[in-house]
Amino acid sequence: LRRVAVDAGLRPPVAAPAGVEVCERHAADGTRYTFLLNHQAAAVTVSDESLHGHELLSDRAQTGRVDLPPLGVAIVRREPPSP
Repeated sequence: LRRVAVDAGLRPPVAAPAGVEVCERHAADGTRYTFLLNHQAAAVTVSDESLHGHELLSDRAQTGRVDLPPLGVAIVRREPPSP
């Protein structure tokens, strides 16, 4: 399935290491909610220049890097681009 996605030009919304699931939802106003789920028993760091916003579970600003504990979850609210 990965090869089909690559051949179609699809890519995840955020670059993440193996074992981290990335899912993104879009609100009607253009706000994006990026869900990061660490399926590993080890902590990982997700670094991506586009990962700026507000992490809702920790109530902290994110500036391109999210540290996930083992089996951790983060939800980053990413504001829509300015017109």
